[in-house]
Amino acid sequence: MLADGYFWDINPFGLILDEDLPIAQMGWKDGDMFMLHVKPNGHRAFVKLDMVKQDVQDYQLKKDNTNGK
Repeated sequence: MLADGYFWDINPFGLILDEDLPIAQMGWKDGDMFMLHVKPNGHRAFVKLDMVKQDVQDYQLKKDNTNGK
């Protein structure tokens, strides 16, 4: 999907998508997580994390925030 004509707010804190961007058509939903992936050839992309990886990362984040307790 070529997303020309949409408003993008890109800043050091993240990326804000245009409200009119049809995210449901891309299979995205509230709570989805994306990871920046940079290949050796310089290609950069935000890649949607699958649910298992999200659960593992959420668990690790909670563990880190409670000092491993």
